[in-house]
Amino acid sequence: MSPIWFPGICDRLFRTVQAWVAAWPRGEVYATRPFLDKGGVIVNIPTMRLVQIPFHAKEFEHMVRILSLVRPKWEVTADMQQIWSKFGQCKPAVGGLRMVPIATFQQDPEEILKALAEARDGKAQLEQQIDAARQGGKGIWE
Repeated sequence: MSPIWFPGICDRLFRTVQAWVAAWPRGEVYATRPFLDKGGVIVNIPTMRLVQIPFHAKEFEHMVRILSLVRPKWEVTADMQQIWSKFGQCKPAVGGLRMVPIATFQQDPEEILKALAEARDGKAQLEQQIDAARQGGKGIWE
């Protein structure tokens, strides 16, 4: 089985996604939803924010690859694949980076970070090996 995590590029990707998680509350409001506040007044609360994240092409490519392996059926994985197909259209930045505008719910970047941590720690690869063994008719300890 091929490795999921490549030191260097994936470590830099992990730090970029950590910065994305930290920047999410300061992002531009992309979508709101009406909620009642404590006084009974309807207020629009931001539910999605648009954040401009600087990515190298290889970082984004590895993120899409890892998400496709670790969370293949997650809708954000499909969104990231769609963004990857248009990555070249993103605004260029200094040092070969591209400013990628991504609108997400707050939990999405956090979940991406968890998926990357699973890939880094080998949990995703272990689960894939167990699933392959189960499909081959073997038990977990065989």
